[in-house]
Amino acid sequence: MKIHMMTKKIVLSMLFSVSLCSKAYALDTTLPTDWTYTDQGIVWYKQSSYNAPGTLGYWDGYGKSYYGRVVNMYSSTMSGCGPISFAIIATNVKQEMVTPKEVIQYYCDTGLYTGNGSTHDSGRKAAIHYGLSYDELNTFTSFDRRLDREREVAWMREHLEKGHWIQILVKNQPNVRNSIWPYAGGHFVAIHGYQNGKTFVYDSSRPNEVEKAYSLGEVWENIRNPHIDNCANKHMVAIW
Repeated sequence: MKIHMMTKKIVLSMLFSVSLCSKAYALDTTLPTDWTYTDQGIVWYKQSSYNAPGTLGYWDGYGKSYYGRVVNMYSSTMSGCGPISFAIIATNVKQEMVTPKEVIQYYCDTGLYTGNGSTHDSGRKAAIHYGLSYDELNTFTSFDRRLDREREVAWMREHLEKGHWIQILVKNQPNVRNSIWPYAGGHFVAIHGYQNGKTFVYDSSRPNEVEKAYSLGEVWENIRNPHIDNCANKHMVAIW
């Protein structure tokens, strides 16, 4: 796991070096000069509070309002977790700059952002738009979600072991309990990697817990219960 992450970090650094030397290649790898990485070589974007250039999580669209063809987003701090968590995923999968600024604009232009949050199928639609592969767990869901734990955790583990990312919707009326995000409202986060039964959480609103490892089973317990919204995708989508 860590070797894979360090390799990705080296590859990104090499791409950045090439972009400095070749104007033509720079069009394909627009990596910013203030690019920073987590300990495992992941690019992570920060949703709230000010980030100075050159610090982890910085992006140049923070604190701005976005005006789209369908809807406007006046505060990314309040409701930008959907596009920002997707930007984290897309940047690391594509290994090129896909900023929250760009993704937020796309969400506002297409209605994937609703005015106070993102649609539950926004991750899948954004994956298609950005040319990424995706998978959703479209199987029968028990009203007692604990009966589905083993099957759905196995699905998550299979994708994570392949190096795929999973975007999940957490908080408020979970599958089983709120133990990681114990407050009201919906919130999109990304998870990636699998090691010793745990996965790493990339939450745009929690800078002090970037790459904190949680039991995969506990993460699943915190995902929003799909019966609350009659949501077919179980509030999670694997992206790669």
